[in-house]
Amino acid sequence: MFVVLFCFLLGLFFRTYLVFTLPVWFDEKVATAMAKLHFSEILLHSTDVARPPLYYIFIQLWSTISSHYIWLRFSTLVLYCVNFFLIYRIGKKLDGEVFGRIVSILYSFSGYFIIFDWQIKPYTALLTCILLVFWSMVQNKINKGIFAFSVLAGLFFDFGFLYMFVPMYLYYVCLSLQKNREALRRVYILTLCALAFTVFMMVVPKDFYRFTRETSWVENYMDIRFTLPFLLGVSGISIAAIPLVLLWIIGVIRSWFKGGFSSLRFFPYLSGYFAFGIASLISLFWIPILHVRSLQIVGLCFLFGISYVLREAYDRWTFGKYVVICVLILFLMNMLRVVSTLPNNPGMYLISFIL
Repeated sequence: MFVVLFCFLLGLFFRTYLVFTLPVWFDEKVATAMAKLHFSEILLHSTDVARPPLYYIFIQLWSTISSHYIWLRFSTLVLYCVNFFLIYRIGKKLDGEVFGRIVSILYSFSGYFIIFDWQIKPYTALLTCILLVFWSMVQNKINKGIFAFSVLAGLFFDFGFLYMFVPMYLYYVCLSLQKNREALRRVYILTLCALAFTVFMMVVPKDFYRFTRETSWVENYMDIRFTLPFLLGVSGISIAAIPLVLLWIIGVIRSWFKGGFSSLRFFPYLSGYFAFGIASLISLFWIPILHVRSLQIVGLCFLFGISYVLREAYDRWTFGKYVVICVLILFLMNMLRVVSTLPNNPGMYLISFIL
């Protein structure tokens, strides 16, 4: 556990470094301005048609101590700590102690997630909601309150949560058709949550034209040569995506053979497939929503697949632990690359600092 704690603190150190050294960027300025609005204005999210209101309410409550941007960024650091713990617990529950340690360390060293884990933006909080729901899914007995709260929080934090909600709903519907009573209970809860969210979306006025106009920039980045390396955390070195994708494919296949579709072990991959596939199709035939920032479930899907391969290498090969150590070192080196290039080349990570 000392190694896991050290890797957690190392990830926290570099995220804290970014919190203090990076200037405010445009979207953070928008977020802080939103948080200063009256509660009713935030609830109606009349000035941010691309996002539900809960994150701004959260930031408004956080800012009661201080409205300085450094303090507001600290909220994301807290969520990073929560995410690390949840990923470790989920991984341990799914595939044992070694898997939990590997996947949590990969999260700490991820070149994708560190892009968000210092910002005054909802993406780290979105991942927290995803992980809370997933954590409640892997428990032997459902805690209805935690499950419902996590789902509602995710729906009202960011529209990106729908990429997990829809496949999760379909997953439990399929299980309930096999006369799984526990799955049926979760279908009831998810249906009620969906109804609450739908009522809110119908009651609160929307400006769909403005939504399409303000998200049109996404169309410029709908290229697999950009999106795949970005989601894998290797923006700027596209060639590095190839071995990572191969590791991930092997992990998915091995996981499938071990548990099949109905296994919760396979659910992160199912959600990742759905998210990327649906976002791509809608962007291709309707409006551009292939927003790599909101596809947190896809980044998580990649981490789980790669971690599964590393866990098997650790268990099966006499030199497996050295393979794992080498891969973790490579992830750490890549994270350091991201940290060092963010200030001078923010556009590579879809960030625009305010001068």
